Amino acid sequence: EEPCHTSEQDKWHEAGLKWRANQIKKWVQEHKPQDWIAVDDLDLNLDPFNFHRTNGGTGLTQTDADILILRILDKR
Repeated sequence: EEPCHTSEQDKWHEAGLKWRANQIKKWVQEHKPQDWIAVDDLDLNLDPFNFHRTNGGTGLTQTDADILILRILDKR
């Protein structure tokens, strides 16, 4: 039998990411915003059109903000 390479901590981390992504999807379904982009430093596996991943060490930078503003404006 092949050994399991996924630790219990990895499983909880993955479950947390799924929960966070589902929380965002639920909010979008309930509020139906015209334009939206989720921003996080973790990979939430959301549609890249509506997701921007920041660097966990630097957080949201001015460059990130400029990119996000242009993405929102380009959608209109």
